[in-house]
Amino acid sequence: MTRNVHPYPFSCFHPETMPPATDTKTIRILIADDHPIVRQGLVSILEEEPDMTIVGEANNGQEAVTLFQQHQPDIALLDLRMPR
Repeated sequence: MTRNVHPYPFSCFHPETMPPATDTKTIRILIADDHPIVRQGLVSILEEEPDMTIVGEANNGQEAVTLFQQHQPDIALLDLRMPR
């Protein structure tokens, strides 16, 4: 017995099947990682998204907390193992 496997098992998340966005709000993102190359990579990827903006970059936990308080981002991408 063969199973039909959908090419996109989570098709509700596939761009072709998602309804067009009606809310034009920009998603504000804070990135915190102690490795500069990781931060730069994330920034370069996320900057390509028209509905996302980077509001801060932190290289340690203390800086992340300070930037979070200042900017109140919608999303914080955090490295779980950082100094301070």
